[in-house]
Amino acid sequence: MVLGDLIDFVDYHDHGGGILGAVFGAERVSEFAELRRNHRGPELGAYVRSLWASLDDPRSVVKEAVLEQYSELFAAMTAPTYAIAGNVDEPGLWSEFARSGLHFVDGETVEIEWTARELCEVTQQERPDPRRVRLLARGLRATLTTGTVANTLGVVLLDGLDEAMQEAGVT
Repeated sequence: MVLGDLIDFVDYHDHGGGILGAVFGAERVSEFAELRRNHRGPELGAYVRSLWASLDDPRSVVKEAVLEQYSELFAAMTAPTYAIAGNVDEPGLWSEFARSGLHFVDGETVEIEWTARELCEVTQQERPDPRRVRLLARGLRATLTTGTVANTLGVVLLDGLDEAMQEAGVT
């Protein structure tokens, strides 16, 4: 599972990295970082506007840099991966990188039926009934593999269920 802010827009550790570093260079990003670190808002705003004004088409430059980062990042992801966009991401561009096992979860919520709650309650008893645990686990497994979460977080949750079952000794 990969949670948001996949884009490295400003790299504060390596000023030559990130999109700003690639576009404007380490020296200009160092100045940007210094202004931001010292809370010099109006001066920072003017500086950033001057940087963007130096480009003929800043939107295209940023989009190209974002696509380059996404290309590298999504190529490195193993399957299954569930990517959830952060506030600096551009999930509208993610479809270009779709492939088997890569799931883009944006603006979705996932609910698991009462079976999960009941399974937790049963396993927390002093002496859980292994047959009841297995029955509830099978029900939850069916929900995760065929229900509304099957193509989102189901696989991740199934892995967690399997680990919990092994730890409890009721596989």
